[in-house]
Amino acid sequence: VSATNVVPTTKPTSAANESHVIKKTPNTILLDKLYPYDDALFKKHTVEYTEWNTLHDESFIKPAGQKSLARQLELLKIISKAEPEWIDGYWMVGEASYHLGNSMNNPKDKTEARALFVRGKEATETCLKKFKDNPLCKMFLAANLGKIASIDGILASLGQASTIKQLFTDVVNSKVDYLLSPTTTLQGSVHYALGIFNRLVPDSWIV
Repeated sequence: VSATNVVPTTKPTSAANESHVIKKTPNTILLDKLYPYDDALFKKHTVEYTEWNTLHDESFIKPAGQKSLARQLELLKIISKAEPEWIDGYWMVGEASYHLGNSMNNPKDKTEARALFVRGKEATETCLKKFKDNPLCKMFLAANLGKIASIDGILASLGQASTIKQLFTDVVNSKVDYLLSPTTTLQGSVHYALGIFNRLVPDSWIV
């Protein structure tokens, strides 16, 4: 499944995003459920929401640098702390932590990157304690666990392999989709990730 042939779950909220809505075609895969993203609690915090939305939209036009990614994460952490019942805040912190950590390619930044992946892991674990079936929290928990494993090394991380695979599989089986960016969907991403996982981690290694 590619990221461009799955029906998006929600109409983007900004003008910058609206021009990138994926159109349904005869080859479109219609999934059972569209993820009900709800930013009402986020919008209560007008200043933070406006700044985050601006930075987020800019990243669709030009790839965000570390300064922008760090600020987006900081804003999401502020709102998530203020609104602990905002379910989408947890996976968004997980996603933002993942992207910021993934942007750190210099070996000297490995410790800082790992700390970010741990932050994403903790946010999504908290989410799943409150909302155990949330597919986006499962997706970004698996993604952050995978990055932690890539830093710690295969032998040190084999115990996480079955957890990561199960999380990805749960997302696939949920048949829930969501438009993560103008060209990326949840189901497209998880199928891609699961394919890479199965290639890199043979079943015989999963413990």
